[in-house]
Order: sequence, then C-alpha cells, then structure tokens
Amino acid sequence: LGFEADLNLALSPWLSPYANYTFADSRGDYSFAGSPNTQPGQLVPGRMRDKLEGGMELDFPGGTQVNVYDQYVDRNPAIYTGPQDLPPVIIASSYSILNADFKTDWGSHSKAFLSFKNILNQQYATIQGLLMPGRYFEVGTTVDF
Repeated sequence: LGFEADLNLALSPWLSPYANYTFADSRGDYSFAGSPNTQPGQLVPGRMRDKLEGGMELDFPGGTQVNVYDQYVDRNPAIYTGPQDLPPVIIASSYSILNADFKTDWGSHSKAFLSFKNILNQQYATIQGLLMPGRYFEVGTTVDF
C-alpha cells in the first residue's frame, strides 16, 4: 500500500529541477522464513518506507547534460542474525546517497556517459551481512537504433 508523486519543472531551456516522493506501507500477510517472530500485519523488516529523490538537470549546447541528485530512503528497521559467533547485523533505517551523471552526444545516435554513484561514500546499508557498494563510477555509451 502506498503512493508516489513527481514534480518536474523546466525553469529555462537549460535548467530543470525535479523531485520524487514514494511512500510504501509494507506489511506482511504471513510469517517470513527465517523470521518466525513476524506476525501478519507487522511491518516487513528492511523494506523501504519513504523515498525522496531530488536533483537538478543542466542542459548545455552540443547535447551535453549534467544531472546532480540525491536520494534519501527511510526503511523499516531490521536485524538479521549473522554467523553463530558474531553479533546480529542491524540495517540502518535511513540513508542518503549523492550521485552525479554526465552525458554528451557522441555521433548522431549515441551518447557517452560518466556516472559517479555514492559520491560521499556513505555506508548506507548492510543486507543479510553484506555491505552495499561504496563510492564507484560507471562509464560507457548508449546507442539508439
């Protein structure tokens, strides 16, 4: 059960701020494997509850775009049991990730891109004992047919 709302503005031909909000009320219909204490109607551990994403897209001459955005996520708290000799792993209930994307036209039907993810290197989640990615980047091309 939830809802989502978007706001996109074109303030000028080169500046477009945007925002997105998502709310989800995730409740279980049954007990989950590995979580015998979860009762029907309780919040599902680790599931997203609120997500707010907002950013600015800048369009430059020559088909170059820069997009800087942040994503804030709040989740239902969760504790996962680790190996026998280690303490339980707790998932942080909320986190914020800053990202930036650069794209430019590369020929008539393709673009080159460079994306920086998790710029501030937030340790934003541990899921079943596995750390999620820290700061990283992606580079590549896209081709339209």
